Amino acid sequence: MKLRTQLIVLVSLLIFMILCSVFLIKSQSWLLVIAGVVMGMVISLIISKFKNDDPEVLAQIAKGRTEFGKLSQTLKASLTENEDLMKEVAARKEREELIRKSEIKFRHLLDSLPVRVFYKDKNSVFSACNKAFAQDLNASITDIIGKTDYDFCLKELADKYRADDKRILESGKVQELEERYIADGKDMIVQTIKTPVRNEEGEITGILVILWDITERKQAEDALQTMHKALEDAHKQLKESMAQLVQAEKLTALGELTSGIAHELNQPLNVTKIICQGILRDIQKGRYSETEAKTDLPQIVLQMDKLAAIITHMRIFTRQTDGMLQEKQDINGILNNVLKFLRQQYKDHNVHVIENFAVGLPLVKVDSIRIEQVCLNLLTNARYSVENSGKVARKIEIKTYYDDRQNMVIFEVADNGTGLNAEQRNKLFQPFFTTKAPGSGTGLGLSVSKKIIEEHNGRIEECGQEGEGAVFRVFLPAVQ
Repeated sequence: MKLRTQLIVLVSLLIFMILCSVFLIKSQSWLLVIAGVVMGMVISLIISKFKNDDPEVLAQIAKGRTEFGKLSQTLKASLTENEDLMKEVAARKEREELIRKSEIKFRHLLDSLPVRVFYKDKNSVFSACNKAFAQDLNASITDIIGKTDYDFCLKELADKYRADDKRILESGKVQELEERYIADGKDMIVQTIKTPVRNEEGEITGILVILWDITERKQAEDALQTMHKALEDAHKQLKESMAQLVQAEKLTALGELTSGIAHELNQPLNVTKIICQGILRDIQKGRYSETEAKTDLPQIVLQMDKLAAIITHMRIFTRQTDGMLQEKQDINGILNNVLKFLRQQYKDHNVHVIENFAVGLPLVKVDSIRIEQVCLNLLTNARYSVENSGKVARKIEIKTYYDDRQNMVIFEVADNGTGLNAEQRNKLFQPFFTTKAPGSGTGLGLSVSKKIIEEHNGRIEECGQEGEGAVFRVFLPAVQ
């Protein structure tokens, strides 16, 4: 009986321990509790069955019950530890799942970028890349990992990439450049940013490269540069053509001045001739003295200076220049220089000229020769207009004044000719348009004059009335 009781208790404990091990492995803690309850009931039945047996058996049973209690306490502690372990395992699995989802999301984001991205280790071996880069190499991402540029590029290009990597790894500096790139056998130009990657200790572990296609942009830039060069050439040719037109108009204007120039040259020549004739008579009669020579010779020199000044001015006027020489000038002085050659011409054509020049005008910063050309064109046009108007009284009024609201010095040329109609006024400043008879003008005078005034930041306008004559106003910025 004693032996049988011991066997029953031992077998029960063995079964309980096996169940505990299985349930612990399976993480079924609730089954472990049930097993403990069942085991307790079994031992209780044994105790109740043998409670009348001998004391030795009862002592063995009591000892088994004590051992069972200790085992229960141990299992209870193990159960608590197991529950904590299970919670930790569950949390770890949750974190791993979040990391996995994050990696998938990051991979999708990386593959969605319209740029190429890849990472190389310190040995220039590919460790990671996105789908766009893999497509350029006509390979899968897994095929690229572990390989180098020499596996995908020409040796010359791979050598260049390897040298770039070495320079960045040694300097530790970010590099941005434009370089040649081959995508699926196609030559491209890419903008590349190469960045050294560091670990937590600050050591460089590799290179992150981001690049994007700029081939179309570079082609557009090249086309724009070519177009810009073509425009520069066209502008240069236009300037040269304009300079030729200005020069041609100068020579045309000079032809208009022929009689005026002859008159201006003739005056000092006549004075010089008269003085010389008087000197010769006095010498012949033996009455010419040194005192008279001191008086006459300076007069001759003065007349020669006048001749030289006229010739010099004409030479400067007709000289072709590449640019403008702007200086502070008095607009009244410029007009007088032109009128000096035209007054006799107006007199010969019975044209009455009214000069109404304001006193104390602000100066203007201009190229005086070019402004003279504008004045000459307006004044000769006015003379032609009154001569062909059929009117007996021919009148031209020239006046200057200052508009303080606009800070402009204005000179105005008005005639009492036939004036301009609306159609003529609309075409007035177009090249080769003229109201003169065929062969009487080039049609360039006003268009050239408008260009010259605009180069001086001014403007020219016509504001006369049809049948009453033309009125031209020229506005030039005043210098305070």
